[in-house]
Amino acid sequence: MKRCLICGKDCKSGAGLAAHHRRAHPDFRGKNRRAIEGMIAEMERQERINVLDCARLQVLRSLADQLDIDPSNAQMWKTYNEAIEALVVTNDDDDDAFTKLLEAVNSRAPVGDKTQT
Repeated sequence: MKRCLICGKDCKSGAGLAAHHRRAHPDFRGKNRRAIEGMIAEMERQERINVLDCARLQVLRSLADQLDIDPSNAQMWKTYNEAIEALVVTNDDDDDAFTKLLEAVNSRAPVGDKTQT
């Protein structure tokens, strides 16, 4: 049995609890979802998220919602942490690749400028 943390209703399974939660508490945002939204907002502010990240963001939001409903699911926590890491590392790698490219370009002296050779 799974119990709704908001109203205390008992549900037979995790899927039943999720269905109850969507029907009875559609506007609920728990701690995990609020944390993800804060992280996303900061990454957007730093321009580290682009259109290609939409699916990853949706996965994170869905996992956060499910963990707010059922925080005892250890496998889901593992998946949630991996999804966060995938988003952050992917965007960090993009920055590193761009930084390496700039370093390579800047390591060459400008054409025709004898002062930097």
